Amino acid sequence: MRVNHVGEICAQALYEGQAASTRDSALREQFLKAASEETDHLAWTRERLEELGGRPSLLNPLWYAGAFGLGVLAGRLGTG
Repeated sequence: MRVNHVGEICAQALYEGQAASTRDSALREQFLKAASEETDHLAWTRERLEELGGRPSLLNPLWYAGAFGLGVLAGRLGTG
């Protein structure tokens, strides 16, 4: 479940990174909406992790930063 939780953190970071770097305002809004939708998944995985007696990864800030950076790169290389 910890891996699922990290995956949701990375999904949010990717969308947020792409939103931060795209020049297309309509696309930016789509990325921000997608990131917002991931909030529910993130909350659920966190809740389930706690139910199972687990804890979030100590590397979550690193995972977020790496995924955000990849999102920024993708946004710069993409259309717009």
